[in-house]
Amino acid sequence: MSVFMGVTYKVTQLAQAVDYYVKYLGFKLVSEPVNPYSKEKSAILSLPGVRALLTLVGAAETKDFNKGTAYGHIALKSDDIYKTCEEIQKAGGKLPRPPGPVKGGTTVIAFVEDLDGYKIELIQRPNNWKCSFLHVMLRVGNLERTKAFYSKLGMEILKESENSEYKYTLVFAGYEPEELSTVLEFTYNWGTESYDHGNSLMYLTIAAKNLKLTYQDVVNAGGKIVSEPAVVEDVTQFVALDPDGYKIVFAEATEFKV
Repeated sequence: MSVFMGVTYKVTQLAQAVDYYVKYLGFKLVSEPVNPYSKEKSAILSLPGVRALLTLVGAAETKDFNKGTAYGHIALKSDDIYKTCEEIQKAGGKLPRPPGPVKGGTTVIAFVEDLDGYKIELIQRPNNWKCSFLHVMLRVGNLERTKAFYSKLGMEILKESENSEYKYTLVFAGYEPEELSTVLEFTYNWGTESYDHGNSLMYLTIAAKNLKLTYQDVVNAGGKIVSEPAVVEDVTQFVALDPDGYKIVFAEATEFKV
């Protein structure tokens, strides 16, 4: 089985960003690699017992830093949302959505913002949930096309729901359920077919069980190959764009190491 291995995006102040994610959100700093070609510094972060990683890359040029409107947020399981939000607020952090139950339900959620304005959703989940890095949210312009593409990659459509009041549809897709593994959340805002991708979201990573077959699946599903399979830093990988233009690095699972 292939595995979704997380998301990589740029930040303007790498050291301060790492401190925020470690201090307030429970991440651990795994390593700080430097790109041998661009010389960009990065930080690989993990949560206990979770395979998916969050990689932050220090932006070389901050004047043109643009998050765009396509990328949404990451979502994390929080054992004490109220306490986490209180600590963030005391430190001067922003809470675009204070902690509290969802409308018409009992699940407690909150949205906080990191130093660059990236939103992080905190969600109350049962203690027996094994995965605390819940999902990565992306906005898409054609939900059926997106579902078909990621299903071709071996993901299951785990859940789908509509909100007629605010006119959007949510779809969750993954190789395993969200309580076991990090998944993708796709948001379709009714009538919106495209978004500004900006330049801060770099790519998603998938560790492919069979890289050769995955390559063919991507092509057959309508993905665009950006770079052909090659060995990069001891890992065989290729890069593709999904139908909405999100970049995905597909790496040979047996070679993928943190």
